Amino acid sequence: MNQAWDCVVVGAGVAGLACARSLSRIGRRVLVLEGSGRIGGRVATDRVDGFQLDRGFQVLLAAYPTARAELDYKALRLKPFYPGALVRVNGRFERVADPLLRPADGLRSLTNSIGSAGDKLRVARLRLQPARLARYPDSCSTLEALRQEGFGDVLLQRFFRPFLGGVFLENELATGVRKLESVWRAFSGGPTVLPERGMGAIPEQLAEDLPGGTVRLHARVQSVESGRVVLEDGSSVLAKAVVLASGPRELARLAGLPAPAMHATAALYFACSTPPHREPILVLNGEGFRTGDGGGRGGPIQTLVCLSQVSRSYAPAGSELVSVSVVDREALAAGDLEWRVRTQLMQWYGAGAANWRHLRTDRIAHALPLAPLQLGLPAGVHAAGDALGLASLDGALQSGLAAARSVLAS
Repeated sequence: MNQAWDCVVVGAGVAGLACARSLSRIGRRVLVLEGSGRIGGRVATDRVDGFQLDRGFQVLLAAYPTARAELDYKALRLKPFYPGALVRVNGRFERVADPLLRPADGLRSLTNSIGSAGDKLRVARLRLQPARLARYPDSCSTLEALRQEGFGDVLLQRFFRPFLGGVFLENELATGVRKLESVWRAFSGGPTVLPERGMGAIPEQLAEDLPGGTVRLHARVQSVESGRVVLEDGSSVLAKAVVLASGPRELARLAGLPAPAMHATAALYFACSTPPHREPILVLNGEGFRTGDGGGRGGPIQTLVCLSQVSRSYAPAGSELVSVSVVDREALAAGDLEWRVRTQLMQWYGAGAANWRHLRTDRIAHALPLAPLQLGLPAGVHAAGDALGLASLDGALQSGLAAARSVLAS
């Protein structure tokens, strides 16, 4: 009989790779089984016609504590976004700026129509004191917490719904306050960035530290039990410990649970010759925002960014890459999503947007779980993944490291 591995990790996403790397660094024999043909899970980057396309619009918050400790930021060559946003409202773009990092722009923002001056001062206060959110109970939603902070409906509709809705992938802002607290701390503590080679560079960096042959691709797991992993092809692998680090739906399947409810999103990528904005800034749709109306008056766009203005590596010379994200459920279900998005782009940027070349649409039906998974696992079987807690890239890293500690403790 083959000797058992010290640990078999099921899934080569960020959580699984972080777990495997942690155990490998202290000499444990680890095997990672990945059902697909690539590593990274939901974090990946493709090269298409010279463009760099992440699988859905994603960013890294540089202040994430675990990411800062576990990733080599210098090697990733991080490229920052402008600390603020442009909000489309009343037929024009109005700037919202971080008052600490862009004080002059912040002062000018006080008089725009995104919200009252008092609301903007409250944003600055929350930016300086993100710990204020810790006082709200776990049962409190993001929307309830923001209202208790005193924010008015105009700022909620024109800024927080498109901005946080794009982060949480739901526009009701029903996501719990603990997720808001985590995300707001990270946004307040450092820049929003992209690795020069795309978000896929993050799992690639984690995998680089693993011994050769640690990751086995196209190895879908059928079932797991104490001491043994059974693959779909009928073969089995012996393991002193097993870590389930698959995506949320696969994790639930292996744990014998129903598939969890998930938030969906879509990212549409367009190539153009002239950037819609000549700066690395996020654009929010703040026009008459109402849940269920297609994302806002005029179309389904949630956020937009010219990724090649953040990092030139995202587009070949002479071209620009525009990413549009969509969260609205009705728009995602429509068969004419590209047409709806392009129509809104023409409203925003003129007839020239009709000539933007559509490169790809990523429809991600299972992007984020609505609630953390609760698993009951046999002895010797552990779990990792952002679906177990506050779903985020940092949550995936934290969970992978926690699973490694659990393996060692057992």
